[in-house]
Amino acid sequence: MKQELTNMLTKGGFQLHKWSSNNAEVLNATPNGTNNQSVTQLENDESRRSLGVLWIPQQDVFTFKIEDTNYKLTKRNILSAVAKIFDPLGWLSPITISAKLFIQKLWLSNLAWDQEVPEEMGMEWKKFQEGNSTVGEIQLPRWIHYCDGSLELHGFCDASEKAYGAVIYTKSSNGKISLLTAKSKVAPAKSKPTLPKLELCAAVLLAKLVRRSKEALQIKNIAVYAWTDSTITLAWITGDPSRWTKFVANRVVEINSILSKEQWRHTEQESTRSYSKFRASNKDNVIRHFYIQ
Repeated sequence: MKQELTNMLTKGGFQLHKWSSNNAEVLNATPNGTNNQSVTQLENDESRRSLGVLWIPQQDVFTFKIEDTNYKLTKRNILSAVAKIFDPLGWLSPITISAKLFIQKLWLSNLAWDQEVPEEMGMEWKKFQEGNSTVGEIQLPRWIHYCDGSLELHGFCDASEKAYGAVIYTKSSNGKISLLTAKSKVAPAKSKPTLPKLELCAAVLLAKLVRRSKEALQIKNIAVYAWTDSTITLAWITGDPSRWTKFVANRVVEINSILSKEQWRHTEQESTRSYSKFRASNKDNVIRHFYIQ
């Protein structure tokens, strides 16, 4: 792959530099001056940034770091701090959803951009920051244990009155489970949909996440299983959309255009909680269940 990429770009007059790899053979075969010397000298637990994500080459795992700086607690500064959390695949969803909920509360408070937040909200934000001190302990393997065998995608969706989300895990032919991607959204504060409708929104979110995952993986005949603990959602999805209200029917049609009715499964509520981001009693429990292998 390295040689093919080099040859292709050389034809256009581009010479690739700063090669990084967790494979010593690849780095040794790289001409002097074109590899990243800092990578070859990394210790076992040292990390490098790869496309904005922290990567530890020697262990071949991704890890995370949320910078905690002192600043005046205003809406502008808090929004800026949340925007700096780079999480393109939703691996930090159990953490970022708390930040999203806090932003929603900030917005509903009608505070000015540079007005300092009330003491109660300030304490809540500081508690959120303190809880992120152990985020560096999270390590996700880069490899999902897929070679040429079979691969399954297992997606879980769930919701509460405050938020809803979806998460996808891969299961390789040797039984290895890996976290692939996740996404979460805050429930609308003004319209306040019922819990069954939010569960349906979570199912839509999962269906879209599955579609994007399949497009990215580009694996033929990949098996997909979608799981929910909502019997109402399952009844809507497996029923005729013409029987439901417009809100439900539109979302059922969208789900059915991506996933077949046969791909949906029901799981017990306690089982779904192991994967859900919104039903655990505290954030530590959520994170522990979310990253279970």
